[in-house]
Amino acid sequence: ISLLANEGRLEEAYGAVTQNERLLRSMDPVNNNDLMIVLAKKANILVRLGRVKEADAAYAQWQEIPKGNNPRAYFIIDYLRNRGRNAEAMAIYEQRLQQLRQSGDTTNTMVYIMKWGMAEVAYNMGRYRQTADLYLDVVNVGDSLRSRAAKANAQELEAAFRLRDKDRQILQEKNRTQVRQYWIVILSLLAVAILAIALMQRRK
Repeated sequence: ISLLANEGRLEEAYGAVTQNERLLRSMDPVNNNDLMIVLAKKANILVRLGRVKEADAAYAQWQEIPKGNNPRAYFIIDYLRNRGRNAEAMAIYEQRLQQLRQSGDTTNTMVYIMKWGMAEVAYNMGRYRQTADLYLDVVNVGDSLRSRAAKANAQELEAAFRLRDKDRQILQEKNRTQVRQYWIVILSLLAVAILAIALMQRRK
């Protein structure tokens, strides 16, 4: 559905989301988590199609679903932004960002996405100072993510080199063992040959 919508194939996306909604509502009990996402996508697609009243009706149905701190509530933001309901969108951004902060990781990709979206919404609301601060946060988080990725790549490369060195050491030890075994066999055969010659000379 998202792929169809992103490609501008809105009628196809609407058909798919309607079918998904029908399927979900036929279940007993209804999976509200999935229905929440489907209604959010439906509302956004309808807004983009210019069917605003139907979009608002879908949003009203979305609002009726209990959410608590469910992170899936984030999916409604596209509808809110396209509908011009920036204050409501900002409130959901802030709630989701708070959840991410509570998780203890403030430099993950989702934080980057949240900050970027909040900056765009703040700009639409005329909060230019907040917009500048948020874009600065986006830059800082992006730098942290790139640094973290570079460090992870370096660690993986180091681990790969260590593994290769370990494999090389194992191979070298195996070769040395084989050489020792080879010489043991040669020396054993030589000792047997010498003993045999000595016995033959005694018999003479």
